[in-house]
Amino acid sequence: MRPTDTTYRPDIDGLRALAVLAVVAFHAFPGRVPGGFVGVDVFFVISGYLITGIIAGEASRGTFSYLRFYARRARRIFPALIVVVIATLLLGWLMLLPDEFERLGVDAIGGTLFSANFVFWHEAGYFDVASVTKPLLHLWSLGVEEQFYLVWPVTLVAIWRWRRHRLAIIGAIAIVSFVLNVAIVRTNPTAAFNAPWTRMWELMIGALLAVMSSRAIYENRETMSSRAGGEEREEMSSRAEGEGPAFLHSPGTRDLASLAGLVLIVTATMRFSSELPYPGWFALAPTLGTALIIAAGPQALVNRALLARPAAVFVGLISYPLYLWHWPLLVFLRIVLSESLAPLSPGVSRVVTLAVVGLSFIAAYLTYRHIEMPLRRRIDLTMVAGRLAFALGITACLALGITLNPTPLRSGDQGTAVAMAARKDWTTPISPDAVFYASGSGAPEILFVGDSHTEQYYPAAKHAAEAMAPVPTVAFSTKGGCPFLPLVNERSCGSVYRRSLALASEPSVKRVVIAGAWPLYVDEEFGRGNGGATLLRVNGRTATLPDVQRAFRALASDVAGLRAMGKDVVILTSHPNLPSADPLMLAAPLRVPFVTSHNASRFGPFSLAEFKQTAAWIDEQLASVARESGARLIAPGDYVCASDVCPAADESGRPLRMDSGHFRPFAAIRYFTYVPSLLAR
Repeated sequence: MRPTDTTYRPDIDGLRALAVLAVVAFHAFPGRVPGGFVGVDVFFVISGYLITGIIAGEASRGTFSYLRFYARRARRIFPALIVVVIATLLLGWLMLLPDEFERLGVDAIGGTLFSANFVFWHEAGYFDVASVTKPLLHLWSLGVEEQFYLVWPVTLVAIWRWRRHRLAIIGAIAIVSFVLNVAIVRTNPTAAFNAPWTRMWELMIGALLAVMSSRAIYENRETMSSRAGGEEREEMSSRAEGEGPAFLHSPGTRDLASLAGLVLIVTATMRFSSELPYPGWFALAPTLGTALIIAAGPQALVNRALLARPAAVFVGLISYPLYLWHWPLLVFLRIVLSESLAPLSPGVSRVVTLAVVGLSFIAAYLTYRHIEMPLRRRIDLTMVAGRLAFALGITACLALGITLNPTPLRSGDQGTAVAMAARKDWTTPISPDAVFYASGSGAPEILFVGDSHTEQYYPAAKHAAEAMAPVPTVAFSTKGGCPFLPLVNERSCGSVYRRSLALASEPSVKRVVIAGAWPLYVDEEFGRGNGGATLLRVNGRTATLPDVQRAFRALASDVAGLRAMGKDVVILTSHPNLPSADPLMLAAPLRVPFVTSHNASRFGPFSLAEFKQTAAWIDEQLASVARESGARLIAPGDYVCASDVCPAADESGRPLRMDSGHFRPFAAIRYFTYVPSLLAR
């Protein structure tokens, strides 16, 4: 039975609450809610459903107007976005260092031009600053939605002319997008995650649902809008005839559908993790779950008993500003906690994080109540939209000015020390997952293999090679995050290992240099059997101690094979690296004015003995490989550190590293004094 009255659906606002709470929980406590990022997929389906219903309803009545549609979008999206971006830039001016502030300006431009997904797609990579330090990272999803809104109205209006083929055409678009997503996600996960054409299928699920729903047309929005203070709340509520698709007839079927949908979303939220190739096939769980809940209608069990509750509806109403506010506040909190204050206990850290989440709710409500709602009550829609567009343009210009002249508040203090935080001098032509050359031409004579800690040898190798006559041909076969170690991380690194080994077997190669950030892959407690961790994986599961030992034995066998071919093989243990050497740590006293000299003393030079203790087990595995295979073993720490002291900066205050591990080009040339011997014929 389908009711004939048209009613506001509070359960859709409640579904928004579920989505935003999942995202906030994931960002605040990723270990406890590892799959909370699927909340964005829920948002996509809801948006596709509601927007398609609006356009379809107006197209059916012949009243659709592109100008009015985009004016409504501006009034809905722009106010909170402008406020949050400006506030984030202000916080950045107070707390960030020049290079970080400049990057924030670039990200703000992407956010205000609704192209943040392309900006972060371009920035992504092994050397990119960790995502947790990007205050506007979350605007990628807003970019995907707005790009959808640019093309979908025109497409849908055109489709609407073919009454009998609407579903087929929309379904075909969804299938093509989904296939692209599945095809790309394993080879280029960053593209699959950010590209609108690999995400559109999620919005199209909502679009299909809207078209399939019997007479899913939004009508009398002025009457409905009284529930939201005058705003035509296409994103936050709907007015549809009927409760769902015609095939959901009985109340029992609807209850079952809503319950199944909730189970799919909650399971994805609690069981998924960032290690999955996402979106891919996995994104079907939250998207189909959302579709089931919407299709079940407002009277279904989960919808009426959970999603339509006043508390859920309230969170749904402020979900958009809450989404915008929570991430930058959490990012700035983490910058302060990790770099400027003494370490907090886990309990205190959780309390502080919860306090910031609470602050996000307060900021979201104030934004909704005092900025969004007054603008929604205005009847002069076109004028309001025009002024908002102008304000957004001014915000974009402000961000552009920051990128051209990034001068944060703290830049005037101890200029040399501030310069320590700049990470932009990594000038080597790194090509991820590929072979590149430091010097010479033709077939390689000397081959470096390994991960990004191998790539950092590029400037030293190039500098040393060009001083030789004749210049040797030096090649690098590497991929960031992939140690030169067989049997492990097969999915992402197996092909790189095999390619590197095959290249090392070429007759032209006379010497193979194996390097890597070895201790980063295996925790210091791992080898002792005390519950330590490993970043290595075997057959999709975390590698065990026997797995890692087996991998090193296999490496010894492969190296012995290279030695049997007459090749010289050199294994470099990891050079000393600790968080205290990170230039951002060195600059911590400049970031927050109230940092104490005691806290600042945590950063700077460190003991070689301390690092060797941390890396003892993994270094012993490498030494065993060298003994079994006849390879040579070099410990970079013996060259980089003098009298047991590993410097973090040179005499002028310039940091030696880009982060806690990777050496800058000038430092690699100066301290990797053993590199010339690696190139000698």
